[in-house]
Amino acid sequence: MQMYATGAASSDDKTDYIYSKPLLFICTLHLILVMLTKISAESFDKTLNGQKSALYFLNNNNNTEIAITNYGARIVSLIVQDKNKQPTDVVVGFDTLAGSLNSTETYHGAVVGRYANRIARGRFSLNGNTYELSINNPPNHLHGGSKGFNNQVWKVQEIKNQSLNFPIFQNMVKKIILVI
Repeated sequence: MQMYATGAASSDDKTDYIYSKPLLFICTLHLILVMLTKISAESFDKTLNGQKSALYFLNNNNNTEIAITNYGARIVSLIVQDKNKQPTDVVVGFDTLAGSLNSTETYHGAVVGRYANRIARGRFSLNGNTYELSINNPPNHLHGGSKGFNNQVWKVQEIKNQSLNFPIFQNMVKKIILVI
């Protein structure tokens, strides 16, 4: 099998690029196998800051499946049927917890907060008091700062039927409930 490429192709010389069908087949097959590989719950089973992270799977009768980790309440995968009734993952997520931890995009797939968006210059006034916040997106405070929801290991309070319950604060009623 020959395979090479030169810097610039000329319209006169068709030999600059030699098409390799076996290589294309191998690359396509590899991509298909990667797409069909199910995400492993074990690859999310870690301890972060003394809290155990995990991966949870919810599914329904419509062949929809969602994978959610309690680290940042991240949606890792959402498999739905495409127009040809084939299962398709429509979420760009990481297959391991290490992928999320090592990503340069810290909000990838995560719940953001306490605040979504930027708080200018990392401060605000409320009832005559000025509050200073951490600056994590200079010169601003972005999505709850360095201790935002995206960096927390959430306690899963309840798993029943097709839902997960993530209480935001232990002593508050506010919670995120994911239902599929």
